[in-house]
Amino acid sequence: KGEGRYRNELVRVKEIFEAATPYSLVILDEPCGGTSYEEGCRQSMVVLDGLHKLGPATYFTTHMHPVAQEVDRGRYPAAKNLSMECLYEGKRIRYTYKVRAGASGRSYGEEIAAEIGLVPERISEIVSRRAEKQGYESIIRK
Repeated sequence: KGEGRYRNELVRVKEIFEAATPYSLVILDEPCGGTSYEEGCRQSMVVLDGLHKLGPATYFTTHMHPVAQEVDRGRYPAAKNLSMECLYEGKRIRYTYKVRAGASGRSYGEEIAAEIGLVPERISEIVSRRAEKQGYESIIRK
């Protein structure tokens, strides 16, 4: 049906534009993350341009640093970047649950994956253990 993540994100954003007023509160959590990074950045700017014209109070979360840089450059005079503070201690992230001024500049994606155990060697262990338990180790690719 062509109903991928990105299309669904954009449909919801369109519905927000059709319903929002300058008195609305709009909260968007990474609305353009379902496509390539470059396309997501461009579409995020299209969405932010529209929200800037409409004028609702808006919280727009993103890991797309070029989008945050446009805010820092003053593209949207009423906007500012905020980020959640977290501290990187050794190989662990410690969340402080504090909001601070400014863009993060860092996403911690690889660190979070490692914390969860989604690294190649751990995935291999899980697959091997499951294959052995289920009796299908002969069909697992090396």
